Amino acid sequence: MFALMLDIMKLQARRWRGRRTKIDKSDLVDVDTNIQLPDSAIVRSALEECREVCHPTVFAHCLRTFAWGSLVGVGTGIAFDREKFAVAALLHDIEIGRTAARLATGCACFACAGGLRAEAFSLAHGKDAVWARGVGDAIAMHLDVVVPLSRGAEAHLLQAGAAVDVIGVGLARIPPPVRDAVLVKYPRDGFKIELLGCMEREALFGQRTRMAFLMSRGFGSRIMEAPLP
Repeated sequence: MFALMLDIMKLQARRWRGRRTKIDKSDLVDVDTNIQLPDSAIVRSALEECREVCHPTVFAHCLRTFAWGSLVGVGTGIAFDREKFAVAALLHDIEIGRTAARLATGCACFACAGGLRAEAFSLAHGKDAVWARGVGDAIAMHLDVVVPLSRGAEAHLLQAGAAVDVIGVGLARIPPPVRDAVLVKYPRDGFKIELLGCMEREALFGQRTRMAFLMSRGFGSRIMEAPLP
């Protein structure tokens, strides 16, 4: 867990820097365009998979994760594959809270299990191994406290988008009118309570996982105290 503690220290430094580095508002004028899912067969299938498997509040979280991550990417000038990022965002919590369903797999971490599932999903929808592995790796890494851009733009933005929505890290960089537009389109009704319950189950199920470690360090309180409604 030393590496995770080091990441936490890096995150604190990044949060201080983030207070001074705002997203460029000029790049976010057309909010609807920036947060619109790509219209492709695999994205439509991923959207339907997410809708069918995930709790409605988690489904909305996946959509917001795509929105926040896209806004961060556009606003900071990061080039990324919107289709790959959309699939990763839609499927990143596909295994959260489904601990009983994973008993036979031996995969204690929902992010790692979700990454494997998303990689197989991508291959089944005609993507090559490198593309599919990129989606799977991004999902597996999204629980890391810091995912540097060097690990892939989509992985970096997935962690950033999820962090905005779950605990509010990076929210201050997003202009309030843009923030409000996302929340109107994808409301957060009941999300904190549902997510906290999922995280508590995950921590009990996988007591040597990243989530168990984070929950033991007050992550549950951070979810409930997040600045988003």
